[in-house]
This record gives sequence, structure tokens and C-alpha cells, in this order.
Amino acid sequence: VLAGQVARKIWKGDPNPEFFTQENSSYLSNLFPVFETIHSTKKLLAADLALAEAQLISGNGQKGESTLELAWQKSIQLQNSLASQLCLVAGQLGNTDKSHEYWKNAQYIPTIPAENRAELALTWIEQGKIKESQALLDNIEEKANPTVQLAYARLHILQANHDSAIEAALLAVSGAEKLNVEMQVLLAKCLLEIGLAYQANQVVEIARKSHPNRKDIIHLSAKAYATVGAFSQAVQAMHLALAFEPEHIDTFRDFALMHELAGLWPAALDAREQILTLQNDPTPADYHALAKCALKLDRTQKAQKVCQTLLEKNPEDGLAHALLGETLAEIGEQHQAEEHLQKAVQYAPDQAYPWLAMAQFFRKAGDSTEVTDSLRKAVQIAPDQAELHLALGQNYLSAGSQSQALTSLR
Repeated sequence: VLAGQVARKIWKGDPNPEFFTQENSSYLSNLFPVFETIHSTKKLLAADLALAEAQLISGNGQKGESTLELAWQKSIQLQNSLASQLCLVAGQLGNTDKSHEYWKNAQYIPTIPAENRAELALTWIEQGKIKESQALLDNIEEKANPTVQLAYARLHILQANHDSAIEAALLAVSGAEKLNVEMQVLLAKCLLEIGLAYQANQVVEIARKSHPNRKDIIHLSAKAYATVGAFSQAVQAMHLALAFEPEHIDTFRDFALMHELAGLWPAALDAREQILTLQNDPTPADYHALAKCALKLDRTQKAQKVCQTLLEKNPEDGLAHALLGETLAEIGEQHQAEEHLQKAVQYAPDQAYPWLAMAQFFRKAGDSTEVTDSLRKAVQIAPDQAELHLALGQNYLSAGSQSQALTSLR
């Protein structure tokens, strides 16, 4: 009876049963197997304390001390777990001050796992706490931990330290299988951001093994495949994504984009039309994409209709003017085409597409001087558009001016 009572007490977490008295010491000595069984299977702190109490009352001081030391070590581990969880939860909820306060108190606890500290650093990094994140990471001894290297990679990306970001990201890739799936997804995104598409694809494949039907991983897989030029696999991935989300607008957009990248324009056009039907008020960007698709397939009548719809809503839509100019040029309306292209660069001077459309118009007309002049003007007005510098450089190469081409391509 006493054995059952003690076992139930310990199982419920009572660390000090009222019958732990000297009078019961002989009975308690015979109950050690019960305590030890509970102690080894449940590993409850209460069980440790109960076992130590029984050992001490029974006169076995060394064993009691040993059990209490074990309980103390477990309590430190519990504090570590609670401290790190509080830091992480507060950080994820945006309570940065609280997160710092929890961490300040937790610093005196020696064994918070490296991956937990690295995850906290990642949370702080996303909240713009760069210095604090740097200090937190620098104090972690287990630098080889893949979560730690991932945090360093993310930190270096935001610090515009490209080489260090690559180095840290590659070290994280070597331990990618040890990361949890959330960290694998974040690592793949970082790798794509710094131009390591093959490694990103490698990490995505690892994530898909454990989560084959997770939608964000499928989307990431498609982007990774497309980045390395594996367009057929990207299209397959988006077919799977669309099966999970048959009416999700963003999924349809990615579906269409992957087909465009693969050169599957008829399927892309169907998807672009479907995107419009799924919306009560389609965005201008969706109309623009549909018009581009129609132009690729020489569906000039459809492209013209889409552009006119856009311009009825917004007469200063520069991209719509550019697309209409291209369409009119295709059907031989050169004068009207040029007028719309001039309006395009007037209303959207900071975008690359209108300038490129105008340059192409003059190129087809055989006016190389206008091509060069329009591209020169474009890079002056929109110097951040890399496509314009590339186009100007290629134009100089075609004209045989290698020195000028080199200046633009740099």
C-alpha cells in the first residue's frame, strides 16, 4: 500500500510526500526499486527529489547527495530550455526589449544550446538588431553548428559582406540535414539571394524528403530549379503546387511565370487569362503580364485589347503604352507605335521595359543612332536598371566599340 501511495505521489509530481519520516525509513529502504524505476522512465525532477529524500532518511547520504546533484543539473537544463524559449518567443512576437532582458538573465546559465542561441540571433537580425545579433553569435563557441553558420550568413547578407555570406552559407549547407525544416527553408532562400542556386536546390531537396507536400517548399523548389535553368522540373513543381492550391492567385502567377521561363507560352497565356478570371478587380501587373504573353504568341489583337483596357483605367500607365507601342509596331502602325513609346518613357522613366521597347523599335527601323541615343538617355535617367546597362553595352559591341561596351557592362 505504501509503495503504491509513494509511486502515485511521485508520478503526480509531489516532491515531499508527508510520510517521508524517520519512522518509515525501513519501508522506504525497500521502495528504492520503485523510485528508481520511476526515476529512469519519467525522469521527473520530482522523482529525483523524492529519491534523494528517501535515500537521506534511510541513512544513505552519498547516494542522496549524488541524486540531488543530478536533480540540480536537470534544473539547470530546465532553466536553459525555459530561458532560450522565452528569448525566442519574445523575439518572435516582436518584444525585443523583453527578449534582451530574458537573454541578459540567461547569460549566466552556461549551457543554452548553440542552435537556440543562433535561432534567437536570426530573430534579432530580422528585427534589425544587428549589433546585438553579432555579439550573440560571436559568443557561441560551437561555430561549426549549421544553425550558427546560417545566422552568420544572414547577418553578412544584411551587412553587404558577400564573400563572408557565401562562406558561412556553404558551411551551413554541409550540415543542412541536421537543420530543422524551417532553418532549411531559410537557408535555401539565403542561398538563392547570394547566387548559390545549385546549393539552394540541394537544400530544398533535403527539405522535400521530410515534407514532400509542404506548399512553401514546393514553391521554393520551383524557384531553385528555374534559377539553375532546370525549367521542366520547375514546371513540374508548380503543377504540384497548383494541385494543392487550384484557385490561389500567387500560385497561378508562379505557375504562369515558370511556363514563360520554359518557353511554354500557350500554357502561360492560359494561366494568365485564368488569373484575371479569379479576381474581381485584376491588378495592372496581371494585365501587363497577359499582354506580354499575347505578344509572344503574336496575338496582337488580344494584346491591343488588353492595353486599351489598361489605358482606359489609367491613361498614364507607362508600361501599357510600351506594350501597345510594340503591338502597333507589329501590325505596321509605326507612327502610332512611336507615339505610345514616347509616352511610355515619359510616364515610366525609371522602368527598363519602356526604354528597351523604344530601342528595339528604332533597331527594327534601322536607325542605329536613335538606338544608341535612347539607351544612353535611359541609363542616365534610370542608372539602377542593370538591363539598360547591359543593352547599351551590347549595342556598343555590335557597333564595334569595345572600350565603350566594357564601361557599360561593368
